[in-house]
Amino acid sequence: MNIKKLNANYIYNSIYQLFTLLLPIILTPFITRTIGAGGIGQYSYTRSIVTYFVLFGTVGSNLYAQREIAYAQADKHKKSAVFWEILLLRCILLTISMVIYLPFSIHMGHYAVLLLIQAMDILAAYADVTWYFQGVENFKKITTRNIVVKLLTVVAVFLLIRSPEDLYLYVCIYCVGNFIGQALLWRDIRLEIQKIPYKTLRPGKHFKGILQLFIPQISIQIYLLIDKTMIELITGNSSETGYYELAQTIQRACVAAVTAYGSVAASRVAALKSQNKYHEIKTLLTQSHELICLFAFPIAFGVIAIAHNLIPWFMGDGYGRVADLLVMLCPLIVVIGFSNISGMQYLVPMGKQNRLSVCSAIGAIINVLFNIYAIPRYGAFGAAAASVLAELAVLICQGIFLRNLIDKKKTLAALLQALTGSVVMLFVLKMTERYLLHTATMVHTIILTLEGIIVYGMVQVLLKNRLLWNMRPLLWRKREKE
Repeated sequence: MNIKKLNANYIYNSIYQLFTLLLPIILTPFITRTIGAGGIGQYSYTRSIVTYFVLFGTVGSNLYAQREIAYAQADKHKKSAVFWEILLLRCILLTISMVIYLPFSIHMGHYAVLLLIQAMDILAAYADVTWYFQGVENFKKITTRNIVVKLLTVVAVFLLIRSPEDLYLYVCIYCVGNFIGQALLWRDIRLEIQKIPYKTLRPGKHFKGILQLFIPQISIQIYLLIDKTMIELITGNSSETGYYELAQTIQRACVAAVTAYGSVAASRVAALKSQNKYHEIKTLLTQSHELICLFAFPIAFGVIAIAHNLIPWFMGDGYGRVADLLVMLCPLIVVIGFSNISGMQYLVPMGKQNRLSVCSAIGAIINVLFNIYAIPRYGAFGAAAASVLAELAVLICQGIFLRNLIDKKKTLAALLQALTGSVVMLFVLKMTERYLLHTATMVHTIILTLEGIIVYGMVQVLLKNRLLWNMRPLLWRKREKE
């Protein structure tokens, strides 16, 4: 197993995923004070709708395409054929989706303009080839190209957005940035892919495999997106949708930090499977569980500890509801972290997507049914509870399928160590906040964050965390060289 390449890709993918989700957080204090919760809610609602069309247009092909490219990465001709076949199939399906989307958007009343602007996201899906670079385990290209575009997007927002009346311009900036970011990757594609005679391509042969992954993908997206769609439809309150979106923005950034390793490991698992190295796959799976324990628990407990200190100064007055929603959503950081390992990192690259479909469908059904009951009574809080229950059901279901592959002893030890450190950290931070740093300021939030890192780290050292303990020889060698 090429650990050096795997770790490098993990770093690049972490940077990319965090950048994708941290930029909205960087913009949040500015947007909450200019666009407002209502405008954010309208954008969140319409974006959930266009995402359905993008998903149906790509038919969940990103995961399938990444896996197939990973299988064929050693054979340039075969890899090129797979690339063109999947790309052609995506273009056909996206065209059908666009034909349906445009007339649908026009008849959506005061949301029509926002939806028409976001048709550009479907165009961006045509140009999207990130799945190819993920499949060949080249995350550097994805990271470097998109970081530049996203930085320019942020600069444009800061320069051009001034009031709630600029909502359309705000959405347009994001859509244009998304399209350019996808299109730029084509410069490198032409250097890696051969031209294949059109008559030899058989895009239809991939449809069955893509369709098998479509069920888990649509199920996952349902309980990622349906919340915002249903909050808006049931409550008719864009501000309520906006509060939920803002809480999810922070929660998603935390999840991205925890699951960044998953995309990298998924490509590695697919490559190892093609070489029949199943022992290495199990080792990688155990390592992933230990990493999730080490990072997911302290991040979740840490956000719970600082949420009510962070939100008031970060978003401004009138956003206290966001802090309460964020606390409710924090369990997802841990739950999604684990389900990402068993689902995207193992079941998909191992070709067991039918099992993932079952789990995802169960989660989607639970989410929709609980939303119908809870949103009319509790608004966004009901949607948050539904999300947690749905993801927990998915994790339990996946755990049943993978029960014989999990190294229970090592995973349980890592879980108990992480949970112990996180509980101690939470207690210390709450005592500090109550008696010393009881006002909500940026300085106090930074102090609490640093204190949490130190406390958690000390507990892990005292408990002799296996991952940290194994790093000692590396540190000693580095000191000897110095």
